[in-house]
Amino acid sequence: MTIHMSHGLKIIIAEDDEGHALLIKKNLQKTGIQSEYLHFSNGEDVINFLRSINENRFDKKNQKLVVLLDLKMPRMNGIEVLRYIRSDRLLNHIPVYMISTTDNKKEIEICKSLGCNSFIIKPVEYDVFASTIQNLGFSLQELDLA
Repeated sequence: MTIHMSHGLKIIIAEDDEGHALLIKKNLQKTGIQSEYLHFSNGEDVINFLRSINENRFDKKNQKLVVLLDLKMPRMNGIEVLRYIRSDRLLNHIPVYMISTTDNKKEIEICKSLGCNSFIIKPVEYDVFASTIQNLGFSLQELDLA
């Protein structure tokens, strides 16, 4: 079954590891999510993109975003990006899912206190990682994004 969530939905994959970014996209597509995927390899580029859509009067009704955010990225880390999103009145409604290899309780608590929707620890094994991302895809389908 394919869920077409293409009515303005963009999924931002903020991940500095190209292989992980492709794996995330591929496994979300396996769940039937057919939308526009935007990949950024550092936090600064994510912020620049979000600023550009903000300057163009972000339309919550017709432009839906989901951010999948790696914690450890160059130039600006995931916590800084999350803090920016949650502090902006036009962007703070966007679902943000942290995806990281860290299981550092302090970092996880910081992300949760800043308002991330979920913190997903990347498993080391390929099959487990793929399954984790597919479960995220099924969860995204339940959100009112389309």
